[in-house]
This record gives sequence, C-alpha cells and structure tokens, in this order.
Amino acid sequence: MAKSELQHIYGLIDQLSDTERLLIVEYLRSGSSKDAENGSEDFSDTEILQMITPKPKSGRDIVQSGLDSGAIGSWSDMNIEDSVEWLSQQRKSRFEW
Repeated sequence: MAKSELQHIYGLIDQLSDTERLLIVEYLRSGSSKDAENGSEDFSDTEILQMITPKPKSGRDIVQSGLDSGAIGSWSDMNIEDSVEWLSQQRKSRFEW
C-alpha cells in the first residue's frame, strides 16, 4: 500500500468516533483483514494504535467538519424554516390515530 493511501486512510479514521475505531481494531485483530490471494498486509499493533488514537481538534475544525459533512445547517437543507414548529408537527403526527 502506498504511503499516500495510508495517509488517506488515517484521515478517514480521524473522522470516526471512538466506538467505530474500536470496531476497526477488533476487525483487524480478528484476522478478517488478511487476504493472502490479494497480497494485503497485516497491520502492526503500532499502526493500529496510531489509527485509533484520538487527535484533538480545535473548535473551528469541529465546526468546519460539521459544515462539510452537512450535519450543521441541515434544517435549512431539509427546507425546514422553523425547527420548533416542525418538531411540534412531528410529535402531533405520532399521536394521531
């Protein structure tokens, strides 16, 4: 695997939650990542630790990643002008028979 590909993978892993990182570690340690036919490599414990180690982000970085992912501003993206009114309607519709 080329170093640039590995760096890309590290970048993706940085975006995962701690729980998702632990799932990846379990997957890698279970041997499921081994594929002798394709010649894939096993990860060392050091590489796995590097992948799952949280990397602190500034508030600005957190907000920017939310904007990039669509998590922030999603109300307007869903054409919802008033989130309080929308939520009220959702609650009412659950109780209507």
